[in-house]
Amino acid sequence: MKKEKGDSPLRETGIKETFVKCDCGTHLLQVQCETETYEKVNSEVPKKIQTWYFAMFNFGDEKMGFLDKVRFLIKFMRTGKLYSDQLVLTPDEINKFVEFVNQNKL
Repeated sequence: MKKEKGDSPLRETGIKETFVKCDCGTHLLQVQCETETYEKVNSEVPKKIQTWYFAMFNFGDEKMGFLDKVRFLIKFMRTGKLYSDQLVLTPDEINKFVEFVNQNKL
């Protein structure tokens, strides 16, 4: 975790990430967990907030033509995003997700 400078109530922030590759080889899921630690006003115990990010990348199953490459570059230059879609989950939603996976795995 790295410390933030300044008089902000944010003390430190840290990001952990992993990548999960699809079996078909054309998709990639990026999972990030961001933890932020804030100082509490009348307490010595800091408050921690976690946010989970899921970004899906699509590489396509065939070669991109010239116009597809141009469209991809224009999208990146306009939005600054390379991923197809992104999902942001709170700790409560992550707990529901993990519970569902644990209940239904073989």
